[in-house]
Amino acid sequence: MMTTLKVHPMTQHRRKQPLLVYLILALVGRAFVAQGQSIGTMTPLTKFTLHSEILKDDRKIAIYRPPVLKEFPDNVPPVIYVLDGELTTDLVRAHVGYFTEIWKELPPIMVVGIENKEDHSNRTSDLTPTKSQLGNGGRADDFMRFMEKELIPVVEKDHKQRPYRVLVGASLAGLFAVHSLLNHSLFDAFIASSPTLAWNRSAIMNDLSSKLDAINSKKTLFFCVGNEGGKYLAHATTLDSLLSKKNLPTLRHRFVHYPDETHGTAPLKGYYEGFKLIFKVGAEDLDVPLEQITYKTIEDYYSDWTSIFGFPMKPREFVINEYGYKFLYGTKQVDKALDFFQMNIRNYPKSANTYDSYAEGLLAKGDKEKALINYQRALELDPKNKHAEEQIVKLKKELTK
Repeated sequence: MMTTLKVHPMTQHRRKQPLLVYLILALVGRAFVAQGQSIGTMTPLTKFTLHSEILKDDRKIAIYRPPVLKEFPDNVPPVIYVLDGELTTDLVRAHVGYFTEIWKELPPIMVVGIENKEDHSNRTSDLTPTKSQLGNGGRADDFMRFMEKELIPVVEKDHKQRPYRVLVGASLAGLFAVHSLLNHSLFDAFIASSPTLAWNRSAIMNDLSSKLDAINSKKTLFFCVGNEGGKYLAHATTLDSLLSKKNLPTLRHRFVHYPDETHGTAPLKGYYEGFKLIFKVGAEDLDVPLEQITYKTIEDYYSDWTSIFGFPMKPREFVINEYGYKFLYGTKQVDKALDFFQMNIRNYPKSANTYDSYAEGLLAKGDKEKALINYQRALELDPKNKHAEEQIVKLKKELTK
C-alpha cells in the first residue's frame, strides 16, 4: 500500500529518549515508517576513570552500551568514539537514539565519550599531531596509542570481533580525526567539524596528497565548516577538492559548508549529517537515473551495512516500497515494480504492507486473481487494513461476474 510515511507515537514500550530527541521528533519535517520490533529502554551512561601509563595521566570515560535486542542477537555494535566527551557525548547518544528509533532496521550502536580534564590542560597536547612554534602540543600519536592499547581493550572486551569504529571530533578534535584518517588504521569512519587544519602553519596540509593515496582500506569521512575566520574554510575546501579529484575507491567523503553556523554550532548539524552518511540513513544517493535502477543497485548501496553492524543486513522495507511505486506510477515499469514488491515480501514476509503493495502492482498488470490472494494475505497480517479489506470485497465481486 502506498502510505504516508509517519513517525509512530511513543508508547511505554518504546525507548525513553533524551529531551533533544523529543525536540527533533517534534520538528522533523519528513515522516518515516518505524518497522520492526521495539528497541527497548535506553540504558544509562557508565562513567569511570581510566589511568593511562602511556599518557602518565587519567582520563574520564563515559560509555553508552545499547540494549541487546532479540531482533539482532548476533550483531557486533559499531562503536562511536567521541572526543571532547564532556561536551558532546549526550548529543551523540541522542543522535544514535533517534536513528535507531526511527530506522528500525539499524541494530544497536555503542557510544564512548572521552572527556578532557576539568581545566582542559590536556586538550591541545592530546589532539595535535605536531608541536607549534611555541613548543606546545604534539602528542596526538601518544593519545592514539592510549586509545588503541588502553581504552579500546576495555571498551570492546565483550565484542565477538573487531567492531566498526567511528571517530568524532570538532576543532582541534576535528584535526585529530583527520590526522587519524591519514596516519592510522584504528578507525573506519570519521566526522570532523571545523577541523583546525591550520595548526602549526598548516603542517598537515603539506603531504596531504600522498597520505590520501596511501589509504588502503575502506574509510568514510564527513567534514564541515561554519562561518569562521582564519583558514578553516580555505583548508576544508582544498581537502574536499583534492578528494573529489582523486575519487579514491577506498574513501567515501562529503564536505558541507554551513554559512549560517559558527565554530561552536556547526557540530550540531555536522554530527547529524555525518551519521546519516556513515550509517546510510535518509534519502539514498545512488547517482543512477531512476529508470536504470535495479534491485541489485539498492543491494550494493547497502552492502556496507553488513560490515558496519557485523550482522546480515537487507535494504529497508519502506525504501524498496517507495521505489516500487516510483516504477509503477512514475516510469511505468510495471514488471520492475513487481520485482521490487516481491523482493520486499521475501525480506519482510510478516509485513502486511509488502503484500498490499504487491497486490496493487498486480492490479496494474491486470492480474486480479493474484491480487486478491495478496490482499487477503495483507488482511490476515493486519486485520485493521481497511484498504485491503475494501479491495477484497471489490475483487470478489468482479471475479464472480
